[in-house]
Amino acid sequence: MMYNSIQILLVEDDEVDVLAFVRALKKTELNHLLTFCQTAQDALELAEKQAFDVIFLDYQLPGQDGLKLLKEFRSRGFDAPIAIITGQGDEKIAVEAMKNGAFDYFAKSEINPQTLTAVVRSALKFKVLETERIRTQKALIESEKDNREIVQYCQAIIMTHDMSGFMLSANPATSESLGDKNSSLSGKNLREFIPPGEKQAFDDYLLRISNTNVVSGVLKLRTKKGKEIYWLYKNIKKEDNETGKHVICYAQDITERIHMENELKAAKEKALDSVKFKEQFLASMSHEIRTPLNTILGFTDLLIETKLDPQQKEYVELVNTSGQNLLVIINDILDLSKIEAGKMTFESIDFNLPQMLQKLRDMFMPKATSKQLKLGFYPSDSLPEFVKGDPTRLFQIFNNLLSNSLKFTEKGEVSISAEVLVRDEESAKIEFLVSDTGIGIPEDKLDSIFESFTQAADDTTRKFGGTGLGLTIVKKLVELQGGEISVISRVGAGSTFRVSMPMKFGERSELPKQKAEKTDYKLGKVKVLIAEDNKINQLLAKKVLDNWNFESEIAENGKEAIEKLSSKYFDIVLMDIQMPEMDGYETTDYIRNKMKPPFREIPILAMTAHAAASEAKACIDAGMNDYISKPFDSQELYNKIAKQIQKKRN
Repeated sequence: MMYNSIQILLVEDDEVDVLAFVRALKKTELNHLLTFCQTAQDALELAEKQAFDVIFLDYQLPGQDGLKLLKEFRSRGFDAPIAIITGQGDEKIAVEAMKNGAFDYFAKSEINPQTLTAVVRSALKFKVLETERIRTQKALIESEKDNREIVQYCQAIIMTHDMSGFMLSANPATSESLGDKNSSLSGKNLREFIPPGEKQAFDDYLLRISNTNVVSGVLKLRTKKGKEIYWLYKNIKKEDNETGKHVICYAQDITERIHMENELKAAKEKALDSVKFKEQFLASMSHEIRTPLNTILGFTDLLIETKLDPQQKEYVELVNTSGQNLLVIINDILDLSKIEAGKMTFESIDFNLPQMLQKLRDMFMPKATSKQLKLGFYPSDSLPEFVKGDPTRLFQIFNNLLSNSLKFTEKGEVSISAEVLVRDEESAKIEFLVSDTGIGIPEDKLDSIFESFTQAADDTTRKFGGTGLGLTIVKKLVELQGGEISVISRVGAGSTFRVSMPMKFGERSELPKQKAEKTDYKLGKVKVLIAEDNKINQLLAKKVLDNWNFESEIAENGKEAIEKLSSKYFDIVLMDIQMPEMDGYETTDYIRNKMKPPFREIPILAMTAHAAASEAKACIDAGMNDYISKPFDSQELYNKIAKQIQKKRN
């Protein structure tokens, strides 16, 4: 192996030994440049000026031995490999030399080409290794410094503790989180910061970390000032010779997050309570409004059937129309409440789509005729006959749109059209257009026309009535079924509402009836018990039943109803839900579970001013046979009574 210009320094005061060294070195194959001196001072000066690859140092020098010079070299930072040469074969000198930084040691008697070649080559290898060691050590020192700075300034909690919880080290973030910033945490036990109620959880944590290497979770602590904090931690168990088994804790103070989550939870609960209160309020208001409305509509229906002169009949019909309008408003409010509470449900049944549209046209034809308007009906030939969906809600959508169009149109035409935009084997996207030549909607109102309580103009409610909820409900009903709704309009030229709905193809089926139709039940003599505490409602129900030649009796409350049922046979009970003494639910429960046959099997028809779907379900679950809401349609009431009696008789 050849080296280029190996820089060698020989420090030797004996000329004979120098000559022997030079002769031996010349006989080697080393490509070298030799420099020599006789004193320690000269050697230090040369080393200051020039870097040497290897230094041969005589153990005995004038005024200073080689060991002292060796120490001086190292203290000044000279890192060249140094070999000690001595005329004494003392092993103690060799050991001492090695301790003070020499890499080799040999006797002067061993000065020969082979020894020098071996020593120089070893020195060169040693220098390479030492350079790498110094570089690695320097990098390690820098890395440790960086790590210390990271730990020092890191906002995360970094801390170590032994297997009993005593802290061995902690960065400033740990001290700050625990509220102990100005004192050392070393030697303190984490248990000091654990709230009394969390001691067992902390013991469980210590047990887990002793049985495994990694543990994570949330730890609840309390600062010196009594503030409760939370750490999200991931702790690692380690073991080394100095500290034995210990735990390195990496954590994040998530106190603010926990507080925010608690606040959100409280806000959510408050919002849910608010929704429940709103539902209860609406249900209560519905009941309170429907109770007198039931009387108004019921008696106007009865009054219309009596002999009236033309003016009286006109007045009665106006009262009836106003009552029906009020009922629409109440239903709108309840529908919107159900939609916003996420409780609106949709049927998926087969029905005849063209038949439904035709019924809409037939229903609105008298109103259109009375206003001398043309009512256009334009279903496309491509329209599927039977589709699957919720015909009641679809009817509600177009009932509202057509009603608005007729309300806001004084001349010209109102029309509804339908055609298929896209179809595949199982479904079709159908576009419905409801158009009119009415007053139109201002351009600046088009974007807000579907918002709650919004009207096209400030005086719309005064002129035409309504709550401004109809289009809001329509939009939500359309979108909840996967459809879209939009409007184009021009003031004075009319409006067109476009509804596109995806609809699956259905099988042959008849459209469900929108209003009760007269049935031809032959019931004969029927005995009815009316359980109702409201005097006016008692009178109304009795009058309606009298018109059908039914025999009826009144029970003021549930307790009285049970007494009457115990002593007399009735074909059916009309059961009000809200009554003093015993309400409708308590009364039904008593009849079904405590009365003897055949009284316990008597049909019970609930009559209540609560219109929510949940109320109907509650009535059925309580053991009642059917349900009708107030204000009731007299024909619907007759049909429901007849159905239950026929079922019982069969």
